[in-house]
Amino acid sequence: MLKKAFLALFIYTVAGGAHAQAPSPDEVKQALYDRYAISQSAGQLRNALQTEVAVGPCVPQGSQYQCQIDNKALGTSIPMIFDFDPSTKKWKYVREIRN
Repeated sequence: MLKKAFLALFIYTVAGGAHAQAPSPDEVKQALYDRYAISQSAGQLRNALQTEVAVGPCVPQGSQYQCQIDNKALGTSIPMIFDFDPSTKKWKYVREIRN
């Protein structure tokens, strides 16, 4: 019984810790790509994300993270919310914050 409790606690800790850190800039860009890519323009989007988008600091917002996304070409900056999906082990775009 004690082994099962320890194993359950270990699994919970590992699963919970999987997204304890903020997403990296590459993970944020992948989440944006996953959200917006369509087969016709996927290459253009990937290129734009690599060359024209910068990811600023990501700060915790409860279980999610708010990251500052800078569009170099337009000179704009938009805060966006990302959440870790443990089933796919990837960060997912949730929404952008509009003023």
